[in-house]
Amino acid sequence: MKSLYEILGVAKDATRGAIRGAYKSKCQRLHPDKNGGEHSEEFLEVSEAYAILADAAKRKHYDETGENPGQHSEPTETEKARSYILGAMVAAIQKIDDLEHNDMINVVRQMIAQARDKARAELGKQTNLQDKYRKAAKRVSSVDDNFVSAALEVEAGKIQSKIISITKDLKMVERALEMLEHFSYSHTKLESLWPTNTSTTAGAGFYHSTGD
Repeated sequence: MKSLYEILGVAKDATRGAIRGAYKSKCQRLHPDKNGGEHSEEFLEVSEAYAILADAAKRKHYDETGENPGQHSEPTETEKARSYILGAMVAAIQKIDDLEHNDMINVVRQMIAQARDKARAELGKQTNLQDKYRKAAKRVSSVDDNFVSAALEVEAGKIQSKIISITKDLKMVERALEMLEHFSYSHTKLESLWPTNTSTTAGAGFYHSTGD
């Protein structure tokens, strides 16, 4: 198992600046928006490694114990995906009266696909905002204490936790869509009565909790 330093490709005694530089370089290559989600797992690993190593207290804890904070407390991605599918199915059944003529699995698939698309858009938005903060921070100079630049870097750091959370949820939703491929629903006709312009989703606004 790779260490967090190996994931970022830096030495154990790397400075915070070196860690940030390595993170930005890898993000440019692995970001889901640039490769259709092909490297989403690697992107998540890099983001999590940076979140820990860029925080002095978390890095000290990791160096001393080798443990990632909270790494044993979360349900697995598959467990989350199962719960998400069940939540979407419950919401769909509550929404639709005609269960005989609707393909309810397809309805759930549409709902979760909407959630995936919204999460991808939010991930791009937050990543762009983080980049803007960092670019602005680099352009601010001062002959004295450059508190403006420092504050902008702090804001960019805050967004990192949002990016990690959204990326995790995006992976879970993509896993749910994969799992749905193994299910079918018996109905009397193929035409779905589910309104195509609906914005209703079952727990699909998960990413709002990271930004609101």
